Amino acid sequence: MSNSFFWYDYETFGVDPIRDRIAQFAGIRTDLQLNIIADPVVKYCKLSDDYLPHPGACAVHGIAPQVSNLRGICEAKFAKYVYKELTTPNTCITGYNVLDFDEEFTRNLFYRNLLEPYFHQSDKIGNSRWDLIDLVRLMWAIRPDVLTWPKTAEGVVTTKLELLTKANGINHDAHDALADVTATIQLAKLIKKFDEKIFNFVLENRTKDAVFKLMNVRGKNFQAARPLLHISSTYSAKGNFASIVLPICPHPNKKNYIVVCNLVGDLQPLIELSSRQLHSKIFEREEGDESKRPGLHTINLTKCPVLLPLDLISQKTLARLGIDKNLCLENEKLLKNTQDMGYVASQTFKKVFEDPSDPDLLLYGGGFFSDNDRDKLEKLVTLPPSELVNWRFDDPRLPEMLFRYRARNYQKTLTTLELEKWTAFRQARLSGKDGTEHLTFAEFSQQMIEVNGRLSLELQTAILTYRDELQKMLPQPLAVTI
Repeated sequence: MSNSFFWYDYETFGVDPIRDRIAQFAGIRTDLQLNIIADPVVKYCKLSDDYLPHPGACAVHGIAPQVSNLRGICEAKFAKYVYKELTTPNTCITGYNVLDFDEEFTRNLFYRNLLEPYFHQSDKIGNSRWDLIDLVRLMWAIRPDVLTWPKTAEGVVTTKLELLTKANGINHDAHDALADVTATIQLAKLIKKFDEKIFNFVLENRTKDAVFKLMNVRGKNFQAARPLLHISSTYSAKGNFASIVLPICPHPNKKNYIVVCNLVGDLQPLIELSSRQLHSKIFEREEGDESKRPGLHTINLTKCPVLLPLDLISQKTLARLGIDKNLCLENEKLLKNTQDMGYVASQTFKKVFEDPSDPDLLLYGGGFFSDNDRDKLEKLVTLPPSELVNWRFDDPRLPEMLFRYRARNYQKTLTTLELEKWTAFRQARLSGKDGTEHLTFAEFSQQMIEVNGRLSLELQTAILTYRDELQKMLPQPLAVTI
């Protein structure tokens, strides 16, 4: 049972949680009434010399790589610092859009630095997760009077944190991690003040068990599943972030996912297609072409989905959302009367994923480490750098991961041969020859051209200087200029 929230945020040097690195971390601990109960924490992370920051990310938050390197600590120590904060028992770890962004960076940070990537969210220590962003989307859908809503130039509502806080009179220096956390807490207080009942309902129903109960699903038995209002970015701002869905079946490959059907609209074409045809329309359509996508999608039960029973939603609200409840209930009957719909839906989402071979990319593709390896890693990360050699593991990923861990954080522990190996690795990665799709010098230069007008002269100079310094450290400098 959580007795505190830990609100946190990252500023990062790119948007890919597997390949990109963190610039800044900030967090604030509050009690369950949102009162601050500990001093705020802020830490910067040094960059290792096998990585190039994205200029566009620097343009957003204004942090030059030199700033992170001057103020920060190596990633191994940074990871341990974050790990200590997030593994404080009985904590609900939360923030704004953390489950789709920051949380993925957290897991990969821990994985890359040989820490257990899931323990911080474990109920073994009484911890859980939450995210404010879908509560905000819910407010727009059912209680638009609670907040003042900013809109885009096209007149569509937006849930960008910096625009929401400005519209609602919250002081906010956007794209500084600590400022973002502070603003998020203030936004949460505002919602809680005006509609504490909904705030508490969403918070209390964030867990997988609670979601199953709302769905009226027991294990793999979906016969009695009931339709619910689902709040998600899946439906976009133009769709008011809302639709009515019916749980259909468990996902065939992903343990914590279920397949649902969007009950809004004509379902006759969907039930007439085979699973092969549905698979093609879902996974092989052109990017951005949502008009041809069937009304099947997935919900991750561990990401605190926001679902409400229909009896909590007034007819007036549904009309505002453009949802015909009677049509949705008719579609529910149609689906439940369609033979083998659950089987067809399950087969639709069967997909064989080709896992990469590089261990940096294998948090999800490589499986869990054995208990024997995990015990060794728990001991290893507590040792001084000089003792990080001559370890044997069961998992084939770990020898290379340990080598990179030493090279990125404790390069003085490398032998002459290991240093040559590391230099060759960096050469391949920064040139794109390793095939892992990390940012290369050539792509970096192209991005500099694209964001040139958004960078101050000082920041532009700093980023280019950092690029040049990395180039000079390679035995075969890659002649890329801007």
